[in-house]
Amino acid sequence: RTHAPTDRCPHATGITPRTLIPACAKLTELHNFRGLVEQLIARTAAERRDDRDINAIRKAVQAYTDAGDRDASRLADLALHQVIALATHNARLVELSALTRREVSLGFDAEPYTPQVRRRALHQHPSLAEAVIRGDAGTAARLAVEHFSLTEEMLRELHARIQLRSEGDLDGRDQS
Repeated sequence: RTHAPTDRCPHATGITPRTLIPACAKLTELHNFRGLVEQLIARTAAERRDDRDINAIRKAVQAYTDAGDRDASRLADLALHQVIALATHNARLVELSALTRREVSLGFDAEPYTPQVRRRALHQHPSLAEAVIRGDAGTAARLAVEHFSLTEEMLRELHARIQLRSEGDLDGRDQS
């Protein structure tokens, strides 16, 4: 299920540093938009992929599996999502995927990374890729939404940690 932007925004209390976390509603809307775009990309790729795309997707999944460190994982993740977007045979969708990735990653052009996210992606990437390869558009779309929620979950956790830290800093100042 793709949530409406207002369904997923945690209610902020306390002070959150504006330089670190964009306004909650805008970030939530961006993640909602990305989920919509990426499920369209996965669905379209499943409907339009050809043999060259299938080979590229398989190689990209293997490259992600074989990635030995954080940087290699990030590059392999980017490459995998690019080859799936390219399988749509629609340059606008490829462009839109890259644009939303940059926006979600706050301009860093790389998804947030933790060992836990990598472990989840190691299971999700092959499933998403196989749905595209099989031409199962519905499953590909559903798996894309699930997969791209990883970034949103990480940013929500970061938001919560920053918020707690900010509240703790305020509590410390109140005792002085």
